Amino acid sequence: MPTIIVDANIMVGALRGRSSPLLAALAERMPVVTPVPQLAETQKTLNRLGHDDTAARMRNLLNIVAPLPLGLYAHMEAKARERLQPRGQPDWPLLAAALALGGHIWSRDGDLFGTGVPLWFTRNIQFVEADLP
Repeated sequence: MPTIIVDANIMVGALRGRSSPLLAALAERMPVVTPVPQLAETQKTLNRLGHDDTAARMRNLLNIVAPLPLGLYAHMEAKARERLQPRGQPDWPLLAAALALGGHIWSRDGDLFGTGVPLWFTRNIQFVEADLP
């Protein structure tokens, strides 16, 4: 089973109701994690969107998605940054985590495409297990 590293844009969508069932179902079948900066970005986005219950939503999210401390992937920062275009540099924690863990990324961010790790979009994440050897 691969580890799925989830981007902030997926978590925001899940917390707004769009992909919540899919995220929960995936987490029942395989590890679903996210770098701590992605959690901060998720919370900041929810606050900006004016959600009054951001704290409760974040607590619920942490029942599904495990936070990854920097120490687990920091050693891959340079390699991740090298693979990303300038506008994709803020996503280095996602890529570094995937490189360090041998994981797959679930994101709507095209900047991660072609970086050498499996990238899944929401419309096809349901097939992640079917495509494994």
